[in-house]
Amino acid sequence: MKNAILVVLTVVLSCSISADVFDNWNEKYNGLVKDYVKSSTVKGIKGNYVDYKGLRSDKRVNQLRTQLASLPSLSSLPRNKRLACWINYYNFLTLHVVAKNPGLKGLQDLNKPNKNVWNQSVGKVLGSSYTLDHIEHKIIRKYFKEPRIHFALVCAAVSCPNLLNEAYTANKLESQLQSQLRAFALNKKKGINLDKNGRVLRLSSLFDWFKDDFGGNSKKWLQNNKIIPSYALNYKVEYLNYDWDLNALPGKN
Repeated sequence: MKNAILVVLTVVLSCSISADVFDNWNEKYNGLVKDYVKSSTVKGIKGNYVDYKGLRSDKRVNQLRTQLASLPSLSSLPRNKRLACWINYYNFLTLHVVAKNPGLKGLQDLNKPNKNVWNQSVGKVLGSSYTLDHIEHKIIRKYFKEPRIHFALVCAAVSCPNLLNEAYTANKLESQLQSQLRAFALNKKKGINLDKNGRVLRLSSLFDWFKDDFGGNSKKWLQNNKIIPSYALNYKVEYLNYDWDLNALPGKN
């Protein structure tokens, strides 16, 4: 009996310690985005933009990158906590890539002839080297099956959804994802633009690129989620131009 109790206590203590490690990283990341992600208007598009200049000189960036590499496995954590962590890791690594490359017009400036920026290693997570594409497509999309991640993952472009200026957390994840979806949908210049007169539904290209994640029918998915009215299902769909310019605050790249 004593041995059984000891095993249970050991497991509980181990899980508690692991949770604290992840929570501590997320709290530090939370402080970083609160300090450097601000509301502004760039090229006529209102949204959240990043002070990369300030970020570049903040010691917390390298500290977070080093700590991220040494975090233990996420496998024992609940689903929402794992998903929140992976979203935070993707967004942080994207911020880090831009911060260490001053003067970028857009993330695609880092493309190489046979390897675009999303397929280049961006650092270590949990002891292994990752690319942004691997995190997005082979972990988040593959294992979590959550379409709203497309409004949470931010690839540092003007037409991307807003970078949330707080960390994603397990207990707030549902409300955060829903809020991100609605904020993106309400942004007529990069999310959704409903033209009643022309009977045209203009959507972000995200709804085209990831159509399968939205059940193969983005219009129906949006209507089911009460984002567009049912009459818009009969509208012609056009896709908004995607602006890949950097999501930097003016003068802060």
